[in-house]
Amino acid sequence: MIEYSDIIQIFASIATTLGLIVAIVVFIVEIKSSVKERKYQSFLTMLDKYQEIISERKNMWKIIKEEIRKNHKTAHEIHDKQNSISYLLIRMDQKEPMYAIEHGLLDREIRSLNFLNELCRLSLKDERATQILLLTDSHEISYYQNRLQDLIKVYESQRTIRLFPKPRYDWPNQLDTKDYFG
Repeated sequence: MIEYSDIIQIFASIATTLGLIVAIVVFIVEIKSSVKERKYQSFLTMLDKYQEIISERKNMWKIIKEEIRKNHKTAHEIHDKQNSISYLLIRMDQKEPMYAIEHGLLDREIRSLNFLNELCRLSLKDERATQILLLTDSHEISYYQNRLQDLIKVYESQRTIRLFPKPRYDWPNQLDTKDYFG
């Protein structure tokens, strides 16, 4: 016959086992939460770095645009709303080869696209990251969605002249930016 002390010992063992299971479950949840938060923080750090890359690209484009406008022979090649990729397309078709600074601009365009591609890939795994990316850079995503073929065309025409990073562009097209423009 089972004695009272045996029943208490069985209940104590069951309670200890359940407590251990609950502790393990809580530990696993904490680890998953911690990993998710670290990934999100890493994403935000990359987003800050991307903002620096954008700034470098825009500054280089501004320098080129100002120099072209100073020269009355070339001032007509550029207009106020022209973007850097459309300018590089024009330069690609001219007889005179691109200057080093123009190759630098192409390099920054490709690096910007590649970095954005990675940000888009990471953001698609986390809803918060997707929202932040779309809120901060939907214009950049849209820019590369719309100008991708032109950028690839310029890259293909110049890659034998200088080594450029290979354009990576699988993920920006996965994001829908239409809701962010009026």
